[in-house]
Amino acid sequence: MTLQTFVNQTVTQPVQRALARMQSGRTTSSVMASRFTGNTADAPMPGQVKIENLSVYYQHHAGIRNAWLAANPGEVVALVGPSGCGKSSLLASVNRMTDHIPGCRVEGHIEINGENILAGGYSLDALRQSVGMVFQQPNPFPLSIAENLDFPLQDHGVRRGSERQARIQFALEQAGLWSEVSHRLNARALSLSGGQQQRLCIARALVLQPQVLLLDEPCSALDPISTERIEQLILELKNNMTIIMVTHNLAQARRIADRVVVCWTQEGAGCVVESGPTEQIFTRPEHPVTQAYCQGRAG
Repeated sequence: MTLQTFVNQTVTQPVQRALARMQSGRTTSSVMASRFTGNTADAPMPGQVKIENLSVYYQHHAGIRNAWLAANPGEVVALVGPSGCGKSSLLASVNRMTDHIPGCRVEGHIEINGENILAGGYSLDALRQSVGMVFQQPNPFPLSIAENLDFPLQDHGVRRGSERQARIQFALEQAGLWSEVSHRLNARALSLSGGQQQRLCIARALVLQPQVLLLDEPCSALDPISTERIEQLILELKNNMTIIMVTHNLAQARRIADRVVVCWTQEGAGCVVESGPTEQIFTRPEHPVTQAYCQGRAG
């Protein structure tokens, strides 16, 4: 089962649970709710990610083995490589989406802001708030445009309606969607075009004010015009967060990434073969696999 298939099959479950909690009046913990009080505009957004010796197993098969990666605030890191080399497994482990995949086991070390997120007792609620994720196929919830952004806010403890409204508008503005939908926020999200749906999914991730944004081939299902808008959006968003994205489009990686991580398959498992500044990877690679891949002779 691919990560996208898993997401598609389970996307309505958290919506139903969250709506049930809202309707029954249940609240999340006071600690989580208190994180949203006061002026959130002054909150720091560090977003430093460090991965060492990461291995992701699906039962007895290694999706990726002994991977490493570093991503810093204010930059876009692109994961490139052929299909099946572990890029999506690496990405999904950063916000522990892998926890929900049956038979999946993760080993190694993932630090976000100096804390090991794989350690026992680490709060998944806090992690999902600070690390947003957008998938290959747009997957808006079967709700209205506004509700797509409102329910995660309520689910994470934002109770004041005025604050939720302000954050919904700001997230839609960040995603370049506000001017297109502000007059029809109650319309069904599924009535939007494919490119608009993907920007809505980005806004849904942004509404929780993440420090890290994970993008799994966000443009692969979009036309060239929508792709250009998403790329411009990524370049704008990187000023306020860390962005790690998977792409099969080497030209796209060269256009928008500050650094590139090259993944490959060796001995039946994915691995990282090289990482470095974008121009170095494309013009002065050190590993022969990188050279062959970037020149179109492999992969």
